[in-house]
Amino acid sequence: MSALEACPSPMALLDADGRVLDANPAFLQLFSPGGKGDGLHFGDLLDPSDRLPFQRELGGLAKGDRTSFEAERRFLSRERSLFWAQVTTITFRDGENRTPHFLVSLEVRA
Repeated sequence: MSALEACPSPMALLDADGRVLDANPAFLQLFSPGGKGDGLHFGDLLDPSDRLPFQRELGGLAKGDRTSFEAERRFLSRERSLFWAQVTTITFRDGENRTPHFLVSLEVRA
């Protein structure tokens, strides 16, 4: 079992465009009707008013302006109900320091 799978908090690995490459069971249970991350784009999971700010933040990470950010964002669950979560996003690059990927962790607010 990987660390991602074992983590009880919703977590996902995103590519440079925000597509979900991998996600743990907690993330899939929250967002994916079939329990699979295929075809999910992280921006589509956000409330529409939070999509542009998140894309700007990812762009800053991709350019190397910083290595992480935290923000409160509104999300839509797979049932389309609105909820708040604290989002922590960190960036890492491939072995040649070119292609950014992002690890996103959510702390869902009650």
